Amino acid sequence: MAINHAATRSDEQLRPLARLHPGAKGHPGGHRDLGLLFTDVRESLAQFFLYEWAVLKLSNFGLHCSGVYSIAETRPTDLVDVEAPMSGGRHFPIRSFVASVVLVAVAAASVYLSYELVVKPRRALQDQIRAQQGTILKLQQEKQRLEAYLKILKRIDRRARVEVLRQGKDQQGDLQTTIRFTEVDDTGKPINVSREMTLPGQEVYFDTLVIKFDDHFIEQGDPLKGGALMVFRRIFSSTMRPEDGVVIDKDGQVPQVYAERQATNEFEKDLWRRFWDFANDEKLARERGVRAIHGDAPYMRLEPDRVYEICLRSTGEVIITPGTRMAPQVE
Repeated sequence: MAINHAATRSDEQLRPLARLHPGAKGHPGGHRDLGLLFTDVRESLAQFFLYEWAVLKLSNFGLHCSGVYSIAETRPTDLVDVEAPMSGGRHFPIRSFVASVVLVAVAAASVYLSYELVVKPRRALQDQIRAQQGTILKLQQEKQRLEAYLKILKRIDRRARVEVLRQGKDQQGDLQTTIRFTEVDDTGKPINVSREMTLPGQEVYFDTLVIKFDDHFIEQGDPLKGGALMVFRRIFSSTMRPEDGVVIDKDGQVPQVYAERQATNEFEKDLWRRFWDFANDEKLARERGVRAIHGDAPYMRLEPDRVYEICLRSTGEVIITPGTRMAPQVE
């Protein structure tokens, strides 16, 4: 009988627990409700530990990237409902969302600062270096061109020496000047027979015809057009008519000095034969590469016992050098 009383008391004591937990033994569906309760507890614990792991990872990443942003100290002390409820009893992860937004913002700012502070200045520097390299290349090319042009300016294509042998008045009291005209090479050696002539007055003109070719022919050293051409037409003084001057080279013919240096070609023959046709027809002159074609008559006031040189540069300038004293004649 004692055992029956104990069993009766145990059942009476378990009735309140059965009322609190409807899924207990003796109630229909008790095992099913208890399973749902365990499932909710398990999901809550999983969400909590997942949330704690995510916060810890974001905190460590923030400390590593900037050294300033940190969420490592933010720890929930217990399960509090700080997130907005969603349908189905779940909660929206506000803290995780905010942390993700901050992380994206930090990454975007890092990319922007990297572009502005590193990539953009580097590109600007590279563009500047390329521009400077282009400028240097152009300057080098211009330097080479100027050096070539300077060599051309120093080159003499035709040279003649004028020696003032005598200067004095004749029986009528007029001043007479006697000169010796000699064409020479670069070393000063005569290349043809000298000619002596006496002219009235002191100012003497050296009438020439000059053909100048385009500069690029000269710079490239073209065999036909790589220098200027000149004809000594005549020599006269200021007190006489040009038509009465002393003829040096015949009109329409290739000067003897050019014929002796190289075989006369049809190109040069045609230039001298049709000199005035080219001089008065721009299209015709351009077809031959002629830049300028004209007469040129520099003059000098000659002094006795002086030596002058008349030079034709390869660019077409006809110049007369200052006079130097003649060397004494050796008998």
